[in-house]
Amino acid sequence: MRLYKFLFIICSIFISSYSIACLNGTQKELSTGTTLFADYDDIVPNGHHFFTDNLTDDLVKLDSLYTVQPKIDYLIEKGIIYIIQGKFQKAIDLYLDIEKQKPNQYSTASNLGTAYELIGDNKNALKWITKALELNPNSHEKSEWIHVNILRIKLGELPLNSKNLINQDFGNEDSPKTNLSTAEIKELINYIYYQLNEHMSFVKPKNDIVAQLLFDYGNSLYLIKDFKNAKIAYDKAVEYGNTSSLLQKRLNLVKRNQQEKSNETEDSKKSITFFKEHWDTILISVLAVVIFFFVFKNKQGKTRR
Repeated sequence: MRLYKFLFIICSIFISSYSIACLNGTQKELSTGTTLFADYDDIVPNGHHFFTDNLTDDLVKLDSLYTVQPKIDYLIEKGIIYIIQGKFQKAIDLYLDIEKQKPNQYSTASNLGTAYELIGDNKNALKWITKALELNPNSHEKSEWIHVNILRIKLGELPLNSKNLINQDFGNEDSPKTNLSTAEIKELINYIYYQLNEHMSFVKPKNDIVAQLLFDYGNSLYLIKDFKNAKIAYDKAVEYGNTSSLLQKRLNLVKRNQQEKSNETEDSKKSITFFKEHWDTILISVLAVVIFFFVFKNKQGKTRR
């Protein structure tokens, strides 16, 4: 039995080395061919990494493209550049003009909502994000309902808590609890990731809403036993200003889980090292047992005769 257990450990480690997955970083390119931003290849979001060196040149190029072929997309991209440059009012004026030219476009409404939010006009931000959600419910990987909740919290319509933010509550026990299935938790993780990645691109520590969202993200990761990334999310929640005792309890718990997992991995590594160093002895021992078994059975057969 020990031999089978030993071989099982080796096989498990070998298989697990091929089952590690991570999110692939995405990127956004302008019509000019310039890469506007790229995302980090991490499970826990860090926000977009913007490439801002030549954006002024890209504004000129987009104007030239629009002169040759007056496509609204070129103007929408100009507005995005303005937002990244921090010229929020300029972006708002441009998008309002686009709305007059070609009303009820999802991109216009979505970017207007973002620009208004970044200047602190959350009332208009909610108006345009709500309209964007109506125009395209599947936008932002179906996560914009969280954005609507964020804006309602900012306006004081809802108190800040998990239930109002992500429509879920993970309880007040030392470890998070939920009635969601694993598939539903993973779906929620995707929603929270998208919203965090967008908001962390512009909102730096400290921020209560992002801190709460990171805490909820950590809870979701904990529930699928991704303790390593749950700890990273919890640590980021602390960085963004979440100092709740519940967060500290769960952070300590996830550290213990990580340590236990690390100890198991260390034991497995020792087993593999032992096998590598003594494989010849082990093989001879196994063969000896097999030979002894057959010899013994053979003698028993002769005795019966």
